[in-house]
Amino acid sequence: MAVRRFWATYLPGLPHLGVGTRSVSYPRFRRYGGVWNNQRTWSSAARTAVQSESQQKRESWHTAEESIERYVEGGYHPVSIGDTFKDGRYTVVRKLGWGRYSTIWLAKDNKKDIYVSLKLLTSEWTPREDLLSEAAFLRKASTANPSHPGSQHVLTLLDEFRFKGPNGTHIVLVTDVLGEDLVTVRGRYDGGRLPVGVVKQVSKQVLLGLQYLHKECGITHTDMKPDNILIALSPPPAICDPSLSPSVVSNNFISECLSVLKPQAEMITSPSGDPVPISVSQALPIFAMRKATNGNHPLEIRVKIVDLGVANWNDRHWADMIESPAMRAPEVILRAGWDTKADIWSAGCMIYELIMGEWLFTPRGSQLYTQEQDHLSQISALLGPIPSSLVDQGKYSHKQFDAHGSLPIISHPPRTPSLEKRVERQDALSADQFAGFVSFLRAMLQIDPGRRASATELLEHDWIREGKEVHWWSAV
Repeated sequence: MAVRRFWATYLPGLPHLGVGTRSVSYPRFRRYGGVWNNQRTWSSAARTAVQSESQQKRESWHTAEESIERYVEGGYHPVSIGDTFKDGRYTVVRKLGWGRYSTIWLAKDNKKDIYVSLKLLTSEWTPREDLLSEAAFLRKASTANPSHPGSQHVLTLLDEFRFKGPNGTHIVLVTDVLGEDLVTVRGRYDGGRLPVGVVKQVSKQVLLGLQYLHKECGITHTDMKPDNILIALSPPPAICDPSLSPSVVSNNFISECLSVLKPQAEMITSPSGDPVPISVSQALPIFAMRKATNGNHPLEIRVKIVDLGVANWNDRHWADMIESPAMRAPEVILRAGWDTKADIWSAGCMIYELIMGEWLFTPRGSQLYTQEQDHLSQISALLGPIPSSLVDQGKYSHKQFDAHGSLPIISHPPRTPSLEKRVERQDALSADQFAGFVSFLRAMLQIDPGRRASATELLEHDWIREGKEVHWWSAV
């Protein structure tokens, strides 16, 4: 089956065309023939025509996308579709997304005739070109041991370079192109629950990636969450010419996607009153699939761990407080020191979320207790008491526990007293899957990091080893 038929067969009506976010171009400069120019050339009539609507859009994009106010010296570099980088080698064709310190763009590598992802770091991030920079971690992850199976599940660095723009000097990281993240994918399923077999595939690949980072690269990711697990671009085998190499298939697949889903652009008014062209973020909708007429071909999912921007070396930590709050390990909350096992805790929280369709922990603060105290209370209620040995090691334990070693009495919404009861209540697993899954989670969510399983140990767990091929056609 030709690649073109995929869109008619697997994407009828093209639902779910990406993350639905928008990006904002530089507010003071316009682009003229590839040269940045700060001359104000918009007429007053044009300015008046778009200002009211654009002001409303700009205010909404303050929360949906990167802030327009950060397109200043030290901030983001303004990018437009068609811009080129590195002496014309890379041509921007689409906006993929953004982060606190970067914008991310799909580009064509004109030298190799392939598609790549360009991550343009803010200029304030450029001076951080040292052993703790994202580029350093990506270099290590891309070269440490390519023969290790886990290397295929970590983002690959293809190239890196610097350039000078109106807001300063920027580093650009060139990587392979990926699809949507697991947050977007999970939102396509009823109740936000992925099929158990799918989660087994994802879990195994994530653990292989962590095993590679931890053992071969000496890296702790420190921000494991569904947002940082992306789908690799691999269309179903049934629609591909078996004689084509994976790289050719991926390239053809992206080209077909671009021919169907054109880049979008709108106008917005900058704080200074000038109309500014903006690009809309559009993740490649590889996961927007409906059931095919022939459902005999299971889709092999491939995922990769991304965003090493806040990673740490195993033997050199630059931060005590790591991880997203809801995924934070107890030793991190207490400042009791952490190691690679912190990644395992976060991954356990993520795997629970993918199957159960809800966060494992939802810590909140109040006038009577802190968010950290609430989090520790939830952990204790679900998994058992916080070990005194861990409390004794914590630099911040005195802030969370009273003189008797007790947490504040916190009234949570009615919850089951154990992990087993919590999983059972969700009714997301069959009877034969229940015990294995709970055992697997227990191994990942040991409160004492010394007793928590490593990625290598978890890859030998029966629940992972029992994974089978799964049909994906219920994704939409």
